[in-house]
Amino acid sequence: TSVTGVQTCALPICKAGYELVGVKCQACDLGYFNAAAGVASCAACAPGTFQSKTGATVCAACAAGKIVARTAASDCDTCGRTGAEPNGARTACVDCPAGQYALDGYFRCKKCAAGTIAADSGAGTCVACEQGAVQAGRGATECEDCAPGTIAARDSMTECVACAPGTIAPDAKLSECDKCGLGEFASVSGGTACLECVPGHFGPTLAAPECIKCKPGTVSKLPASVACEKCPSGKVQATEQDES
Repeated sequence: TSVTGVQTCALPICKAGYELVGVKCQACDLGYFNAAAGVASCAACAPGTFQSKTGATVCAACAAGKIVARTAASDCDTCGRTGAEPNGARTACVDCPAGQYALDGYFRCKKCAAGTIAADSGAGTCVACEQGAVQAGRGATECEDCAPGTIAARDSMTECVACAPGTIAPDAKLSECDKCGLGEFASVSGGTACLECVPGHFGPTLAAPECIKCKPGTVSKLPASVACEKCPSGKVQATEQDES
């Protein structure tokens, strides 16, 4: 009762989750909240958060893989495209960085597996390294060419393989080794050039790791011989010829 004798009614104090509308307390709408009692108005949920129920005291963060850019949201949205993931605040979708990818519906970007790459940002899938190139690490942006003497025979390989003795890879980025020809050899793995058999030796087969020494009574006078010749009648091998 006032001093003039006129009676007045005090406005109600609304509890958390409600706001004063006129002279009555009313539950906060979807997308709004009120954290404490006695606060006159509900506040809108901030971007990245939502509230799907009335009378809420807090807003909830968007679930993994979802975003909301607007205020007063009652639900969140998915990124809805490949090659993207929610940012840290879950207010927008951002492209996956180079070396990573995301399929539609993925909650986060993932590093490309070894043997594959993503050269640009926003990739929805990783690309296999082609024959002649490899990638040993995850999350890579480029493949590495195999050096001469080594090869990558298949796509998506993680390391180059040295050519076996008797074969060579003369150039970089090759997918197969070349066989040494007749009269040639390569004695070590990872070779880049075949050598000719020296006189006194011969190479009768392809891909030979070494040359064969002529038998007593036979000779090969020229380099890269594929066979030895018998000494003519009445003649013998003059000197012992060195091995290749």
